[in-house]
Amino acid sequence: MHTPTPLTAIVDLLALQHVDLAPDASRVAYTVAPAGQVGARPLTTLHVIPTNGDITAADLTDVAAHYQQPAWSPDGSRLAVLADRDVAGTAQVWLLTPGLTNPQVVSDLPGGVRAFAWSPDGQTLACTGLRTAPPDPAAAIVVDDEPRAALWLIDVSAGASAARSVSPDGWHIGGYGSRGFEWLPDGSGLIVLAGRSARTNDRIRSAIYRLTTDGDFTHIADVEGTTFDPQPSPDGTALALIAADERIPARWALQVLPIGGCTPRLVLPGLDGTVDAVTWLSDSQRVVAQISVHQEAKLATVDTETGDVQWHPQPNDTRGEILENASIRPKAYAQAYGWTSDGSADDVWFRSTRPGEEPTFRQLTDLNPWLRGQPLGEVRPVAWTASDGLQIEGVLILPVGYSDGAVPLMTHIHGGPASAWTHRCYLGWHDWGQMLAQRGMAVFLPNPRGSTGRGSAFLSAIVDAYGEPDLHDILSGIDHLVAEGIADAERLVVGGWSGGGYLTNCLITHPAARERFRCAIAGAGVSNWISFLGTADIRDVFNRYVGEPAHDPEPTWALSPVRLISQVSTPTLYLQGEADPRVPAGQSFEMYAGLRARGVETQMVLYPGARHDIFLRDQQLDLLERVIRWYCDHLDLDPLLDDATSA
Repeated sequence: MHTPTPLTAIVDLLALQHVDLAPDASRVAYTVAPAGQVGARPLTTLHVIPTNGDITAADLTDVAAHYQQPAWSPDGSRLAVLADRDVAGTAQVWLLTPGLTNPQVVSDLPGGVRAFAWSPDGQTLACTGLRTAPPDPAAAIVVDDEPRAALWLIDVSAGASAARSVSPDGWHIGGYGSRGFEWLPDGSGLIVLAGRSARTNDRIRSAIYRLTTDGDFTHIADVEGTTFDPQPSPDGTALALIAADERIPARWALQVLPIGGCTPRLVLPGLDGTVDAVTWLSDSQRVVAQISVHQEAKLATVDTETGDVQWHPQPNDTRGEILENASIRPKAYAQAYGWTSDGSADDVWFRSTRPGEEPTFRQLTDLNPWLRGQPLGEVRPVAWTASDGLQIEGVLILPVGYSDGAVPLMTHIHGGPASAWTHRCYLGWHDWGQMLAQRGMAVFLPNPRGSTGRGSAFLSAIVDAYGEPDLHDILSGIDHLVAEGIADAERLVVGGWSGGGYLTNCLITHPAARERFRCAIAGAGVSNWISFLGTADIRDVFNRYVGEPAHDPEPTWALSPVRLISQVSTPTLYLQGEADPRVPAGQSFEMYAGLRARGVETQMVLYPGARHDIFLRDQQLDLLERVIRWYCDHLDLDPLLDDATSA
């Protein structure tokens, strides 16, 4: 009998945070953190490793701190990094000069720096941060009056004393999930995402502006759902942007916009994938794009004029995923990025693409060598036909040592809903696949309608119907695995986090599914769309999925699982961050209280201080053990926890 991976090893697994390749492609800077955070302050380490095959990395972490966003200067002589070295929780820009020793702080913004970027000549840093000290956390809070971030310019040679704000008063500089600014190639100014509000709900549709170093502020375009900073072309004539080609949720479409402004042009209409990031090549016509395609995340060279796509090879010709924001250096014909696959966790990979030479790959790090000795279940791609004939896809993890026959099936539903399960290693507080496969379950990871990686139409197929076509896609996938003889129809369980928690609530209440599952786990899942839209931090995204109750509450209420709470008999565990602004804890309370009132077996666990993700190591350990026990107890399986939780 195999021994499962200790839960302590899972929460201590080292995860890659940021990667930046030096301009001459000689070195890579990267940051690393354990999956589970010890204490209130995140701690990461900063490293530099040569790309020539010497696998010895230099650890530059002389002071314990949260290191973020390492970035080489344009000439490669200096390395800048955000770090809270002096005041915990307040990051400033630190500069490492030749020898990469003796870091010097070059910023002193009130409340710290949120993001930064080098100017093309390497003489100036653009940063975002508050104009004044942040408010007292114990003071009264005026709703919708969050402090706005300004854009600052810092003369590197003069240091913190030379910082000056160049953005207009009353505006917030910053994107949704991005830093919100990029330098123009001539250094005369920046392209920024800006709006009148710092609220998460409003930043999803920040407008695009040109901001000169003298403070001139010119509107370029209003583009909905910008998820990646607009990238100026090397010749300064155009912007490449990733945004909604119609309306949210179809917000991963590559578009090109003349820098003077007008209607953006869609580059890849009908793409069977979603674009995550782009880097211009020197001809100002082609880009290297990071594209999620079905169950993988790949790189491709895309001609923005013709739409021609040339896919790049994958490391080791294996299925896997390039982690977000690959570092591309077109002039050095090189790339560096984080890579993960079915059986390997994050590592830094380097690829040389010099003309006339065969592209070569080199793995630069081995962050989790212990993982190679762990018992992992076989991973298979899986596809099936939905009731309307559309092919749906996903990933299946088989129990460790599986040969044949029907086994218990756990269906793990991803969040988002604009996300997807890909070929990566599923060991983590949020990713339960291999942990459950080690305990005798097959784990089904479906990518139903609404998922990324299948194009805009697929993303938008659940608009005004979230929880209906996607629910039936999942059920038809379970039926497929039962028909294939892999899943035992009498031993089915289900669960998920965030959007996966919502669809779990849908499955245990829906007439077509509520009698099928022995138990369920819903983590941070919506139960009542009307109360959710009135309390969550991102209302204007989700009313695209479920309607605007202020206009007509009935369609929104019809998609709310809590309205059918009286029909539920499935034992359900609710897990929730106590301070979650994305899916407030009341959403789990509504389901939990309803089940408890009816005498249905249920439990609710709140993690104090936790928001939408669970970062603290002890909380992750608690969550993983509860997940294992809940499923194993209801499937009559041995949880195999005697050794797994030992420190």
